[in-house]
Formats: sequence, C-alpha cells, structure tokens
Amino acid sequence: KDFWCPKCRCKGLHPYDKEGGRPDKTDDIYHLWCLYCNYQIGSGTKREGFLGVGETKNEGGGE
Repeated sequence: KDFWCPKCRCKGLHPYDKEGGRPDKTDDIYHLWCLYCNYQIGSGTKREGFLGVGETKNEGGGE
C-alpha cells in the first residue's frame, strides 16, 4: 500500500520521515492520508487546517 499521494511519490519523498511520523493507520486504503500533503489517498480529498511535512501555506504557485 502507498502511504503517499502520487504527487509526493513523484517528488521522491519517503512516506516515513526522520521523526518516525507516519500516516493515519487503517486497513482501508481509502482512508489513508498522505504524510506529506494530507491528500486522502483513494478519495482525492485533502484534510483541512493541517499542514503536512512537505507542505507550505503558499500553495498554487509554480514549482
């Protein structure tokens, strides 16, 4: 199972950070959250009001 969304996976981010953080555990892939950007894997929605490890407040700009 992937613990990251396709976008973060393309960036080569690993789903476990140095501090040992990990996504919410569940057997249902549709309720897993990407550790980096809080994209809900499967449903394509994002958690509101929470910044992931690799996320900034100014989203929507160019890379």
